[in-house]
Amino acid sequence: MNKKGMIFEGLKVRNEIKKAMHQEHGLADCIREENGYLQAGEAGPAGKSTVGCEKELSRVLGKLMEEDGEEICLDVTYFLVFAASQNPVCQEELKKLAPDQILGYQQKFLDHGYHGDYFLSCLGYEAHYFAQVLFGMLEEIREGCGDNPENAYQQFVGLIRKGWRSARRELFTEETLEFERIQEWASPYTEQPAMGMSQLCIIYLLAEIFCVEIKKNVNYYLILECMIDRNTIWDCKKEEILEYEVWGRAGYADSSFCRMLTETVRNPFQAALGFQVEGYEEFDCYLQNLFHLGGIDRNVLSGEILDERSRQILLELGEFEKNSGIEKYVYSLYIVLLSGYVKKCLDKIREEDPARWQQRMDQQIKEKEAMEKQLKELDEHCRIIKHRTSELEEKLECAERTVRRKENQLLRTVKQHQSEKQELIKLRESQYNTGKAG
Repeated sequence: MNKKGMIFEGLKVRNEIKKAMHQEHGLADCIREENGYLQAGEAGPAGKSTVGCEKELSRVLGKLMEEDGEEICLDVTYFLVFAASQNPVCQEELKKLAPDQILGYQQKFLDHGYHGDYFLSCLGYEAHYFAQVLFGMLEEIREGCGDNPENAYQQFVGLIRKGWRSARRELFTEETLEFERIQEWASPYTEQPAMGMSQLCIIYLLAEIFCVEIKKNVNYYLILECMIDRNTIWDCKKEEILEYEVWGRAGYADSSFCRMLTETVRNPFQAALGFQVEGYEEFDCYLQNLFHLGGIDRNVLSGEILDERSRQILLELGEFEKNSGIEKYVYSLYIVLLSGYVKKCLDKIREEDPARWQQRMDQQIKEKEAMEKQLKELDEHCRIIKHRTSELEEKLECAERTVRRKENQLLRTVKQHQSEKQELIKLRESQYNTGKAG
C-alpha cells in the first residue's frame, strides 16, 4: 500500500506557504502581522484566553518565516474525524459495519493516540462513538499489516465519498477548483466551531482522491494557521483552554442579593426545590415546566455540587444585579448544573462502551494468563525445591548413618583400646611379680 497523501502525511504547510510567498502579494506581511500580534499578546494579562495555544501558533508562524528549515506537516486526523463523525450518511454507513469490526476499530482507538481531552468533550455520545470507530480505522490504515490497511482505507474513502456526494457534484465540475468556491460552499458550516475547517479538510481529501487541483489564495494559507491553532486546542485538557480571572466588584460581595446567590450556588439542591422568591412564583413554575417538557424533573440536579472556584466564576462572570438579575442567574445556574449532570451521564455511558468492556475483559484475560503463568512457575519452583529437599534429606540421612557408623566404630575402637590397655597392665604386673620372685 502506497502510504502517501493527506491521510498519511497531513497537509505540508511550510513549503506550501514558502512557495506561495513568491506568488501571493502580502502573504508574508499577513503572517508577520499575525505572529507579531500573538507575541505581543503573550505579555498581556491572561484573562479569558488560550495563551498556551497562541504560544504554539506563534512558534509555528515563526518557523514559517525561516528561509530554511524542516517541513511542517499539519495533521488532519481530528478534522476528518470531526466532520465524518457528525455526517448523517457516514453515521448510517458506520452502523452497517460488522460488530467485530466496530470493536476492533474501537480497540485500536483505545490503544493508540488521538485522545485529545478537549476534542472528545466537543462530541455528543453518538458522535463520540462514531469518532472512536473512525480513529481506529485511520490507525489501521496507517499502522496495520496485511490486507487490513487496504480494506480500512477503502472503507474510509467510501464513507467520505458517500457522505459528500452532493459536494463532489457541486464542486468537482472541472479539473481545477478555486479555493474561493470551497470557502463559499463551506460558509454555512462556520457557525459551528471548527466545523468549517473540518469540511475544508474533507474537500482537500476528495480533491486528492479525484485528482482535482485546488487553486489556492491568501485565505487558504491563513486558514492553515487557524487549523494549526485548532489542532493544538483539541489536544489540550479542557481546563487548560479557558483561563478565567475572577475579579471583585466594589460593594457587590457585601450585598444581600449576592449573599442569597452565594448560598444557593453553594447548595445547588435548592435549585431542585425551586426558587421561593416572592414575585417569581410563575417564573419558578415556568422553569419546572421546561424540565418536564424535556422529559425530566429538576430534582435530578439535587446531587450536583459546584466547587468553590466554579461558584466564584459563575457569580463573577454573570455580574447579576438585584431583582433584574435573578432570572439571568437562575438560567445560568441551571445551565451549569445541567452541563455537569449531562457530563456525568456521558461519562457513565462511555464507561460502559462495549469496546471498554472488551478492553477490560482482555486485560482480565491477560492478568489471568499472567497469574496462571506465575502459578505454573511457582509450582515448578516448588517441585524443584521439593526434589532438592528430598535429595538433601537423603544425603542428610546418609550422612547421619555414616556418623552413627563412625561413632560405633570409634566406640568399638575405644573399648578395644581399653581392653588392650588392661591386658597390658596385667602383663606388666605379671612380669613385675615374676621378676620379684626370682
